[in-house]
Amino acid sequence: MLKPTVRATALLALLVSLTLATGACSHMSKSASTEVADPNAAICAAKESFQVPPHVPGRTPAQSEAFTSALHNYTVKVIDKTLRGPWAVVTAPDGRLFVLEHSGQIYIYGSAKRASANGSTKTVALTRAASLTGIPADFKPIGQGGMMDIAFDPAFAQNGFVYLTYTTRVNAQPANGANTRVSRFKLDGLELKDEKILAQGGYGTDSAHFGSRLAFGQDGKLYASFGERHNKEKAQDLRYLNGKTIRINTDGTIPNDNPFVGRANALTSIFTLGHRNPQGLAAHPTLPLLASAEHGPTGYDAEIPGVGSIGKADEVNILTAGGNYGWPVIFGSPQTLPWTQAMKDAVSRDKMIIATREYTTPDGIAPSGIAYYTGTVFPSWNGDLFVAALRGYLVRLKFAADGRTLAGEEVIQISKTGSRVRDVTTGIDGLIYVVTDLGELVQISPN
Repeated sequence: MLKPTVRATALLALLVSLTLATGACSHMSKSASTEVADPNAAICAAKESFQVPPHVPGRTPAQSEAFTSALHNYTVKVIDKTLRGPWAVVTAPDGRLFVLEHSGQIYIYGSAKRASANGSTKTVALTRAASLTGIPADFKPIGQGGMMDIAFDPAFAQNGFVYLTYTTRVNAQPANGANTRVSRFKLDGLELKDEKILAQGGYGTDSAHFGSRLAFGQDGKLYASFGERHNKEKAQDLRYLNGKTIRINTDGTIPNDNPFVGRANALTSIFTLGHRNPQGLAAHPTLPLLASAEHGPTGYDAEIPGVGSIGKADEVNILTAGGNYGWPVIFGSPQTLPWTQAMKDAVSRDKMIIATREYTTPDGIAPSGIAYYTGTVFPSWNGDLFVAALRGYLVRLKFAADGRTLAGEEVIQISKTGSRVRDVTTGIDGLIYVVTDLGELVQISPN
C-alpha cells in the first residue's frame, strides 16, 4: 500500500498530467473565485502517469474523509456500502435518489433534503427505502452490459414516465449476442409498467462496449448513447447505431429537425457518430448543449501506421448535431499523438471533430458517468461538469460562458485509498452523490 506521502505525490502528478490537451502551452492561474484557462499546460510540461493507489476493503458507512480543493473544501461520507456493482446514480425530479446496479436492481433512497434548525442548516441522512419491480423479463447482464441508466420524463410529475437503457439477448443471433435497448415505462408506485421499446442499439457478439447513458436535453428530446460493440467500422456507418448518440421524442418517434433526416442510407434517429464506448451523457442545465464522455482506445484496437499501438485516448466532448467524432479514424489529437497525414485530412477534409478534452496519458482517466453541478451549496462549482473517472477520482471541468470553451480543470479526490468512481449526480439538497465500484454510495458536502 502506498504511504500517505507517496499518495500525495501521486495525486500531485495527476494534477499536473490532467491539464488541457489542445492548443498552445500556457500557464494556469487562479483568481479569487475561479481558474483562468490554461488550455494545455500538462501535456507540454510533463507526461507523468498517475498510479491509482491499490484498492482496500473500503470505508465503512458514516465514515468521513476531509479534502481541500482550489475553490471549496469538502467532506466525503459513505452513505451505503452494501451495493453490488452500482452503475448509475440519478436524482429524480421529486428529490429521491435512484441507484442502478449492473445486475438489474434499482434502489430508491429517500429524498435528500436540507433542514434548518436554530438558524443552522444540516443534511437529513439518506437511507435506502425500496427497490423497483417490473424489470423486463428479457433483461440480461452481459459483461459490461447490464442495467445502465435511468432518466425521468420532463413531465414526470404528471405522467410518471421513466426511461431505462439496458441489455438484452438477441434470440436469433449467436448465444452471446446482445443489444442495448432504450425503453419507456410508467412508474406506478414501486413497479415499472407498460414498457414501450423506443430504440435498439447496435448488435455485437462480445461482452463489451455497450455504452450507454440517457439524458433529456433543454429541447425536451431524449438522447441516448451507444457503444460500437467492438464493431468499430460501424461507428462511421449511418446504417447502424453502433458508436452513435441518438435523439428521439419521448414516444420513440424521430424529430423532424434531426441532422440526418432526409439522408439516404442513414438512420434518422442519429444525432452524432464516431464514438467508441460512451459511458457519460449529460445535458447542460441552462444552455442547449449536451456533454459526452467516452473510453478511448487502449492500444489493442488502435494503431498509428509507423508508430504502433498508443496508450490511451479518452474523451470528453460537447456535442454538435450531426458531428462526427472520428472513431476509429482519428483519436487523440495531433498535439498529443503522432498523427498521420490521413488522420489530419479526416479533420480538414471530412470535418471529423477533435475531442473537446482528451486524455492521452498512458492510463487515461477511464471516464464513466458525468453530470453538471446544479446546486448552490458549492457556489463556485455551479455549472461545472463533473466526470466520474474509474482511475479513482472526479474530474471537474469549468467552461466559459458559451458552454463549449474549456476554462479550467481540477481533480476532485473522493478517497484517500483509491476507489473506481462509476457515476455522479447533484442531489436536490445541492450535495454531490457518487457511486463507486466498491459498492459505495458516497455524499460530498462542504466542510
